Amino acid sequence: MLRGEIPAVVYRNFLLILSGIALVLMGMVTGVYQWEKRELLYRVKVVERHNVDLQREMILRNMEVIRADLLFLARQNELIQLLETHDTGYRSMITEEYVAFSGNRGIYDQVRFIDAAGMEVCRVNYTEGRPVVVPDAALQSKKGQSYVRSSLALNRREVFVSPMDLNMENGEVEEPIKPMIRFGTPVFDLSGGKRGVVVLNYLGSHLLSELEELSKLSRGKILLVNRNGYWLKGLEPDDEWGFMREGRGDRTIVSRFPDTWQALSAAEEYQGMTDLGLFTGTTIRPSGTVSPPSGVAGSCYWKLLSYVPETELLKESRGFLVKLLGMAGVLFLASVLPAFLLAQARIRQAMDRRALIKMANFDTLTGLANRALFLDRLGHTLKRARRYHVRCALLFIDLDGFKSVNDTLGHEAGDEVLVETGARLRQAVRESDMVARHGGDEFTVILPEVREPADAVAVAEKVLAVLSRPFQAAGRERTIGASIGIGVFPEAGTTVDALLNQADSAMYEAKAGGKNRWVLYKPHES
Repeated sequence: MLRGEIPAVVYRNFLLILSGIALVLMGMVTGVYQWEKRELLYRVKVVERHNVDLQREMILRNMEVIRADLLFLARQNELIQLLETHDTGYRSMITEEYVAFSGNRGIYDQVRFIDAAGMEVCRVNYTEGRPVVVPDAALQSKKGQSYVRSSLALNRREVFVSPMDLNMENGEVEEPIKPMIRFGTPVFDLSGGKRGVVVLNYLGSHLLSELEELSKLSRGKILLVNRNGYWLKGLEPDDEWGFMREGRGDRTIVSRFPDTWQALSAAEEYQGMTDLGLFTGTTIRPSGTVSPPSGVAGSCYWKLLSYVPETELLKESRGFLVKLLGMAGVLFLASVLPAFLLAQARIRQAMDRRALIKMANFDTLTGLANRALFLDRLGHTLKRARRYHVRCALLFIDLDGFKSVNDTLGHEAGDEVLVETGARLRQAVRESDMVARHGGDEFTVILPEVREPADAVAVAEKVLAVLSRPFQAAGRERTIGASIGIGVFPEAGTTVDALLNQADSAMYEAKAGGKNRWVLYKPHES
């Protein structure tokens, strides 16, 4: 008996221990699994929010580049000369410039100048990978087009952005489809008269392709809809462009995800988990757009959306549960791995965010502050000047002869000149002054405190001196100059826009008066 009872006790205790271990392990597996499900959702939310923000920044950077291109063309020297002299020789030069610009950029279906009456004056199409000049006989009147009316209604440096749609030919959607966004800005002559508009037809396929590439970072599907909920980039190609394709009028985000659209359309940013999956969305308002005047169409925004289906989330969490049940002996490692993955995701997010901040505030070529940071700093400078009743000044600098460097030595040589220009400008000003690349071959300098206008003139003289020295470009020596407009607060204006516009106007006066000189804006001369 006794000898028989000992094994029974051992077995019972063994079974109790095994049961306790099993219960503990099951409790740990259950707890870790539930924790992992929550962490997985959190990680996916963080990563998807990061990815959506990254894609939004990419689109807005592209819009800013296009805006800079447009404003550059609107201030083209040959165009201003054509408006002032009516010399048709300048028209040929404009067309040549458009050809070079179109071929170099490769993202614009059309580059056009349209006069104030709505008639095309110059047009270059981008066809089969090369720029093509449209002959005079094929130029058309665009007087009735909303993008012309909307662009003409704007003020200086304002930009109209149309909704994204498909290009039409003879009243029919062009095949293969060609997504299009039209950008327009008014053109002013030297006396301030509004003489027409420059229009860029941006090929939206480039934007959609970049979204497709960035979507590879996402677990889900990247979607894009217009303000009315029509798919510009949908779950299925057949769902897209329902507002322009016959038989697709009901294919909207409203019909597929009504609750999500209701929440998304009511907020700038959105993230929510539904029975269908995780949705992360943001609103994209193209940089530089303005609300159109009454009765003029044209304001637009898009909703960018990441959709991770519920099945995708469950697939990973259930797979993790299978691993936990099969590897109960390595629970510690199984719990450390998700923490490492989460830390890695957060570090990557922080690094990407810092990189985005740098890209958003500094010019990638010259390392100078870009236009966005410049405008922000100018606003703070004016606030300080008003508060302490001191003068500050703005120098608006446009290089003279830079186009010939690009045309004769190539754009890489032009980039060398721009980089060297930035370096010389930094050497010519005080450490407290701010040098920025405004766009193209335009630069600005903020002088946060000057005692009198003569101090700003002295800086302008110094800038002219350093920029007059020969440049080395593509192994050759070239000499350029600069036209400088000077605006002093408060004489030239008390707001950012006013000071910038007056300095810009003074620069044009310097250029019109012989170049390689400065002009100080004076109120009695305006």
